[in-house]
Amino acid sequence: MVRHLARIVCERLRDETGMALVMAVGVSFVIAIMGGSLVLYSTSNEKIANRSKGDLRAYQLAQSGIESAASVIAAQPLSGGRQNSTVVSTLLPATRTFGSGESVVYNATLYDDTPGSVTGTPIVRPYRWVLTATAAVPNPNAGSPSVTRTLSATMLLSPRAPATTVESQAWKYIYSKIPSDGAVGTCEIIVDNNSDYNTSFYTNGTLCLYNQGDINSNPSGPLVDVIAKGGIQINQSNSWIGKSAAVADRVNRVETPVNGCKFRSNPAGSCNSTQHVNAAVVIAPPTTTVPGPTTEFANNAGLASPGPGLGNTCRQRSGSYPDFASMTISSTFDLTGATYVCRTNAGELSFDSSTRVLTIRGMIYFPGSVVANGNVAVRYQGIGAIYVAGSYNQRQTALCAAISGSSCDWTGWDTTNNVLLIAAAGGNGAIGSSSCVNPAGGSTVIVLEQATQFQGALYADGTSNICYQNLSSFQGPSIAWAQVFDNQVNYMPMPFGGIVMVPFGAPGQTTPVSNYDVTPPTNYTG
Repeated sequence: MVRHLARIVCERLRDETGMALVMAVGVSFVIAIMGGSLVLYSTSNEKIANRSKGDLRAYQLAQSGIESAASVIAAQPLSGGRQNSTVVSTLLPATRTFGSGESVVYNATLYDDTPGSVTGTPIVRPYRWVLTATAAVPNPNAGSPSVTRTLSATMLLSPRAPATTVESQAWKYIYSKIPSDGAVGTCEIIVDNNSDYNTSFYTNGTLCLYNQGDINSNPSGPLVDVIAKGGIQINQSNSWIGKSAAVADRVNRVETPVNGCKFRSNPAGSCNSTQHVNAAVVIAPPTTTVPGPTTEFANNAGLASPGPGLGNTCRQRSGSYPDFASMTISSTFDLTGATYVCRTNAGELSFDSSTRVLTIRGMIYFPGSVVANGNVAVRYQGIGAIYVAGSYNQRQTALCAAISGSSCDWTGWDTTNNVLLIAAAGGNGAIGSSSCVNPAGGSTVIVLEQATQFQGALYADGTSNICYQNLSSFQGPSIAWAQVFDNQVNYMPMPFGGIVMVPFGAPGQTTPVSNYDVTPPTNYTG
């Protein structure tokens, strides 16, 4: 009986009748699920694609809004318009609409990034426009809210004029700021050891000529004037101011106190050939007064570009570029060493060692010291002021606006387009040899030595001095507390007309820059 039942069960299990239907139903169910998933997936992808298309369109419209806001600012006048939020606010915010239901709203906000520590009226301000634009487009997916996109960008303002006309008349002279002690013989400016000069001098103290130091006329350049409010002391028989009474040799004008000239052991007396002075006009007492220019180094540190101030470090950089932000007073940077590029919206300091060309523009600030010791002839191009918190030393190097072979071209300087001004504060202490020490006091912070050549302008801040030594040649104005010219220093005649343009921010320049160019929008976000 049991065997019979087992046989029946086994036979029933071997019977596959109806399995095809079960399998067909199962396969159909799987296919239905797959088809539904495919339809759902396709629909979802279509919505995502439509949304991406709308988002891209919104981004494009927002970008066009940024460009529209930039064009509104760029259309304003160079002077007093582009950097005036009140003027621009009459035109912004603005809205553009399109027939397809699309729109964009764009606006701009002006920021003046001048540091809060700045005193007085800064010569140049770091202006920054922040542009915003919000675009809206219809959502391609029916029933969904509009697609919106907000973008922002930054547009900087760059000073249009890299230089200004000369305001301080001190830039026409070799100028000494130190006041006179009232005694002829304590020298505030010393011309010594076969040093020859064909330029104008101004000192509130005493001008001294030693050991064949000469100041002569300049037939090929500006007239030579000598203004020595503390008097003139000449201590060597072949030292002269105006080498003879001949019209071609004598200087244009000498101004001293009454009986303010003294030759060797002669009694102090009138300025004439007896005292080794030949001038077309002698004025006693002096009538010309030229105030000594000043500058705010602390202000310049924050405003200079390139410089250590926020946003003023090198934006475009390469090579051995100066890292202004990390420099300290003990740091030293070589202007004429390896190749480097440093550009900002408002300025540039770059050097190509292969062509030996230094490019300058605007106001530049080094928190440390600067040297130019490459033993090469370097041509600079552009108009710029380099402020140095420490000292400046140039040795066996020609740094010139015009080059002839391996030397400066003393007749080829175009002072309307190429002027380099170096101003040093001397925060790292005095530099130079003992012969650079001026008996009138002060700390030497700029030294040109060992057959150095320089075309440009020099400024030593406060009670700091400038020293020129050992076969060095110089062309241009210099301003210091006191100055020393030692051992065959040659001062070349100034170009006719003198310095015509000086960098904005130069000491004594007080007129703020008002003409600003716009830079393209950058730093897009959103």
